[in-house]
Amino acid sequence: MNEITENKLNEILNDRLSGSRDILIKINTFFYENFNSIEDFPSLLLRLKKQFYMFHAIIEYLSELEEIYLTQGKDEVYNFIRNFFSTERNVYDRIYKNFKKSVKKIKNIITISNSRTVLEILERIYRDNKRITVTVCESRPQNEGRILAESLLDTGIKVNFITEAMIPQFAEAADLALTGADTVLKNGNIVNKTGTKLLAIACKYYKTPFYVLADKSKLKNSDKFHPKEESKEEIWNFKHPKLRIENYYFEIIEKKLITKIIYD
Repeated sequence: MNEITENKLNEILNDRLSGSRDILIKINTFFYENFNSIEDFPSLLLRLKKQFYMFHAIIEYLSELEEIYLTQGKDEVYNFIRNFFSTERNVYDRIYKNFKKSVKKIKNIITISNSRTVLEILERIYRDNKRITVTVCESRPQNEGRILAESLLDTGIKVNFITEAMIPQFAEAADLALTGADTVLKNGNIVNKTGTKLLAIACKYYKTPFYVLADKSKLKNSDKFHPKEESKEEIWNFKHPKLRIENYYFEIIEKKLITKIIYD
């Protein structure tokens, strides 16, 4: 790959703000736009797998590309990549159709972090109901909730923007909570951005329905989850022999805290 293409790839590899679905879309777009300049496709797939091992949907996508490459050849890989965009739109339409069957008459929604799936469904809700207001948690330490909030504002949706410390009072006032899932484990627990469990616990306490949106590629045939510790400096750039700073981006939210997982 040339330097420009490598820089585009590194932007994806270093993305700490996007949800798993957004990253998957970025990977597919990168393949679509740079396919002919990729010299060692299997090595690139391995590189992406190592970086995004936490995201089951991305691993499934990369594994499917690898299988097509090995069994059918490079041309069929490109056809899969090209057709991915229309498949993606259909996934959101099916999730929204199933969501509408489960939920009636909503006005106030609370969510956390930045999820492509949540954004797509909120946009569809807004088309049918202009009265909705969405409360978005900032999602420290990267504050990627700001990205979701800006996208919702661009759509015309009214937004309340809060810190995670304010979750309880807004969870109590919400009609429901809506989050994505980076992975759905075999036992029904989900893995999502840290802070999601706090939201789920608050919703459980106040009897506010807590819904998770996920396409079936998020389903993992395992209960295992290995959190990765991130940079301590993101939390506090301070050192002391008796101070330990912990920073994890993802956590498990137990099935008992979830009202329903809505799939495509």
